[in-house]
Amino acid sequence: MFLIAGLAIPPEMTRFFRTLQGFFPSGEWLPAPVLALPLITLGEATSLTAMEELDHGLMALRLKRPLSLRHTGFTLLERQHRILLAALFEGAEADHLSVKIRSAARRAGLAPAPPSTPLAAPLADVTTAPVEEVNHWLSIHYATCPDQEELYEFTVFSSGKNHDPLSLEKEADYPFTNCFRPDPELL
Repeated sequence: MFLIAGLAIPPEMTRFFRTLQGFFPSGEWLPAPVLALPLITLGEATSLTAMEELDHGLMALRLKRPLSLRHTGFTLLERQHRILLAALFEGAEADHLSVKIRSAARRAGLAPAPPSTPLAAPLADVTTAPVEEVNHWLSIHYATCPDQEELYEFTVFSSGKNHDPLSLEKEADYPFTNCFRPDPELL
C-alpha cells in the first residue's frame, strides 16, 4: 500500500472549496474527489510489521499547539504528467509536523520522500482545459480565500498503485496535540 501523510481539509474550508469547484467553467476541469493537503509521501508499506511500527510512531507524535491552516492563493502544479489546480497554504507549522512524520516513517523502515512543496491541496485536474480558461479562472479567484482554521490531527491516506494525488483514500487520523478540540456541532 502506498501511503501519504497529510491534513484533511477542515469542514468549513471544504465547503468553501467545493463551492469554488462548482464554478469550474467546463467539463474539462476534473474536480478532486477528496480535498486533502499532502505533507509527505511515506512510501510503500509492504509488511504488517512496518505498518504497526509506523502506526505506533505516528500515535506518539506531539506538537505544543494546534496547527493554523491559512489559505494564501492558488497555483498550478505538474504531477505525474498532469496539470493540477491547487490551493496554496502557509506552512511553517506544517513543515515542522512533516519533519516529525518523516522521522517516524524512517524509524518504521519506510523510505519517505522529502516533504511536498509547495504546500498545496489539489482541487482539480486541468490538463485538458484551455490555457486561457485556466488563466481567466485564476485571475478572477486569486484573492478568494476561506477563514483560517486550526487543526488538531493529521491523516494518513493511501493512493493505490499509481500514487495518484487525486485518488486518496483515508486510512487513519492521528492527533498531534493534547489541546482541547472543540466539537463544531456544539458551537
